[in-house]
Amino acid sequence: MNKHKLLKQLIKAVSDAIGNRCCFLCHQTSLLLVCKCCLHETKLPLFPAPGHNLLDYPPVYDNLVPAAYESLIALGEYSGVLKGLINQLKFSSKPLAAQVLGELFTAYLGPRMRMQHSIPEALVPIPLANRRHVKRQYNQSRLLSCALASHFNIRSIDGLKRIKYTHQQSTLDRADRQLNIRQAFAIHRPLDVGSIAIVDDVITTGATVNEACATIQQAYPDISVSVWCVAATLG
Repeated sequence: MNKHKLLKQLIKAVSDAIGNRCCFLCHQTSLLLVCKCCLHETKLPLFPAPGHNLLDYPPVYDNLVPAAYESLIALGEYSGVLKGLINQLKFSSKPLAAQVLGELFTAYLGPRMRMQHSIPEALVPIPLANRRHVKRQYNQSRLLSCALASHFNIRSIDGLKRIKYTHQQSTLDRADRQLNIRQAFAIHRPLDVGSIAIVDDVITTGATVNEACATIQQAYPDISVSVWCVAATLG
């Protein structure tokens, strides 16, 4: 075995032993999952006021069914880098993308949200249908919720469960999305908090998060409910 090949094997063995040591975005050597350069220089499709309530932003709000939640926070538009990372998370078996999205969300939105005292006591992920969970082997919303909860030092609670199989919302029009998701959720675990944010990857019409809100508010009418998403589509 030549020295070059031996050196490559040694480097790989060391890398495997100590875990990830490159930036997820640029693939350059880094002790951080997202290197400082990418964290500050990656061009994200941000909304005009990052961390602001998007129920006050017509290009997003006009696309939503009447909101049953108090505020909507999303990192940016469903395009560019965010769309790529979400698709890797959902369709390319790359669960580490959830950690990357969590870091970007916290870096860009965290300061404003802390200043406005708009951080809830806990996060609740949208549950995934069983057959999709088996196929994907993880729930992307739960991974996002756990990553964000860690960054904001709050709890992630699996408070909901799916009790009805639904078609993929992305394949349906606005009216059918509401019918498809109706009565799809039930309370899974107690929510012993006064405020929560429901976590999902992408919001389009908001039919899914609305149904989740309705389920929670029926059981806990006094709870304050907001929505956190990585991305939102424009109307």
